[in-house]
Amino acid sequence: MAVNLILQDINDNLPRFQLQNYVAYIREAQGYDFPIIQVAADDLDQGQNGQVTYSIRSSSMSGLFKIDPVTGSITTAAIMDREIWTQTKLVVTATDRGTPRLAGSATLTVIIIDLNDNSPMIPLHREIRVPEGK
Repeated sequence: MAVNLILQDINDNLPRFQLQNYVAYIREAQGYDFPIIQVAADDLDQGQNGQVTYSIRSSSMSGLFKIDPVTGSITTAAIMDREIWTQTKLVVTATDRGTPRLAGSATLTVIIIDLNDNSPMIPLHREIRVPEGK
């Protein structure tokens, strides 16, 4: 007599990012949809239990970035200005499709690199006295 066992995977593994802390650098004044970094998480479960979708859970500057829910690619959603923001932190989440849904998170620090985009300014209201004969 042959016995066939069919094992079903239960959703018992959290998605885990390859890094817990990511750091990316971007020059100020980059346009919209400029690629910054791609994050990646793995889930050891099988089937839908192991498939992950990505989202930005929180950001110190909301609306500046967007993430592709399938690939984990993070791009700009606004033009960065170093004179306003020097850096920002995001919490990125990977959520599996199992029941119940499980999630893991990582932190991304985006550092904005300054460009020489401001002309030097000379105050014009200063009075300069030059002694006669010099």
